[in-house]
Amino acid sequence: MMGILPFFAYGSVVSAEDICEVGTPAFAASSDYEVQEPAVPQVIAAATLYDHGDPTIYEQYMLELVNFARATPEAEAARLGITLNQGLDAGTLDGAAKQPLAFHPLLFVSARAHSDWMLETDTFEHTGINGSTPGDRMAAAGYVFSGSWTWGENISWVGTTGRLNLVTSTKDMHENLFKSPGHRKNLMNGRFAEIGVGLRQGQFTDGKTYNALMGTQNFALSGASYNPFVVGVVFNDANKNYFYDPGEGIAGVKVTVSGSDYYAITSESGGYAVPYTAGGNIVVTFEPTAAAPKVKTASFTRTTESGKNVHVNYLINRPVSEPPVILTQPTGLSLNWGDKASLFVEAYSMDDVSYQWMRNNTPIPGATKNTYIINSATGLDAGNYSVVVSNSSGTVISGTVAVTVPVPTFYVRADNQQRYVLEQNPVFTYTITSESGGTVTLDGAPFLTTTAVENSPAGTYPIIVSQGSLPGIYQYVFIPGVLTVLNMPEVTFYSHGDPSPMEQYQLELINRARANPAAEAARLGIDLNKDLDPGTIDATPKPPYAFNASLLVSSERQSKWLLQNNQWTLYGEGGSTPEDRMIAAGYVFKGWQGCTESIVANYTTLSVDSV
Repeated sequence: MMGILPFFAYGSVVSAEDICEVGTPAFAASSDYEVQEPAVPQVIAAATLYDHGDPTIYEQYMLELVNFARATPEAEAARLGITLNQGLDAGTLDGAAKQPLAFHPLLFVSARAHSDWMLETDTFEHTGINGSTPGDRMAAAGYVFSGSWTWGENISWVGTTGRLNLVTSTKDMHENLFKSPGHRKNLMNGRFAEIGVGLRQGQFTDGKTYNALMGTQNFALSGASYNPFVVGVVFNDANKNYFYDPGEGIAGVKVTVSGSDYYAITSESGGYAVPYTAGGNIVVTFEPTAAAPKVKTASFTRTTESGKNVHVNYLINRPVSEPPVILTQPTGLSLNWGDKASLFVEAYSMDDVSYQWMRNNTPIPGATKNTYIINSATGLDAGNYSVVVSNSSGTVISGTVAVTVPVPTFYVRADNQQRYVLEQNPVFTYTITSESGGTVTLDGAPFLTTTAVENSPAGTYPIIVSQGSLPGIYQYVFIPGVLTVLNMPEVTFYSHGDPSPMEQYQLELINRARANPAAEAARLGIDLNKDLDPGTIDATPKPPYAFNASLLVSSERQSKWLLQNNQWTLYGEGGSTPEDRMIAAGYVFKGWQGCTESIVANYTTLSVDSV
């Protein structure tokens, strides 16, 4: 049976004798400054020998599984049949390698104590003895949190009513923790530098009593630690899988690192950790001792990253210098446009290893990691991929795999246009649509042209469309438009009548006043609404009047009649009204209609609103 925890749990019966539980992990607050000192001080002698603790062969195996996953996150996810961010928000975890973790002796104390307590109390949760948190337990064990610090905890258990297989149980723990989204965040946290693993056997009751392996992983980072470290295992790769398996470790091997004041002696598990001065290249040397006399001296050069741990394993039954060995080949991809995906390769090398990804036998600039990430697939990403893996002893090339990305088709239509004969062609426009019919915008623009010139006769002419500066990564269907050239329309003469100079002058005065009523009132020394109710006339500009031939006739007739008859009235000959006289002069009222007439001194003005 297997379990993994945090704050909720669920179970399902796998067989009559096995059960599985999964929960959420424990996360710490973190700090980039000095915080409280723990009750128990951290104790590590400032001696030349650095001791990373006493991991069992299964705890060492667990660390190698964790560090392998941290080195190749995308590959580990694919191996376990999930995506790296499955169950998490997109982009929570990236595919970049994370620094390997080093064992810390005091984190062994806290992790093992919590596993023991859970077995003794038949409890499976992060809240431990006396209500302690994981951080409380790490501090109580003597681990100092100071400077920049953080912590995390994963717990899991495997049980059976039969015989417990510790190798498969340890591996199952790791895989189930990695498959759990929250625990995966702890496993892939790039800030963590140290770890303690507590794998303890005993009986655990959860409905029934199981023979159990209880596991606690305590992750930490502290400014009080000796990190960064060179970490790894010395082992005899008996099954030739290029990976540490329980029972393969070699104890008693001396490990030194150039420029470091510390050295290590590999523990019973074969593991070690050596603090080193970060930056530049380092040489890691493995030497025999009386406890391990048959181990050949070997040195390996590594390029370090400032402040980061480095992983160096020594397989004593492998040649010290040999070309890389590809353990996992890249796998082909079938992507949709815009997909994010990655190609990865796993390789074993005793020396520093370099990678160069190739697309269609051409190096991809900047693609020099074991994982090549395609952030948003386009047609440019389609092709045949391989990766060149090199070290100081030689080069190997992976198998070639295909990445397919169906190229979308866009329809580029020239918009229909029209103009008159002897006019220049208009600026041609276009519309781009997708296969689903939606309008899209692309970088660049098509080239549009036509055979019609300025003096071309009336008729229709094609507007030809071609790719122009549109991106070359898509497929296009170009659809011509139509330019219609029209004959100039016939012009009808319009006469506004024959106003006299005085009448034209009067119209100009009227229109000036209408354009700025307030200014005209001020010019004349009156208020705009003098002798009117307030607000009757507003100060906004009014449209100008235009002469109308019929209205000129009507107004001139009325002015003559008034003079001839010595009258001062709006009524005219035969008692006619202004509207009667306008109609008699030929003015037609239709739609909304209205008219006014003003008489001043010896002339008459008329204005008509008519639609």
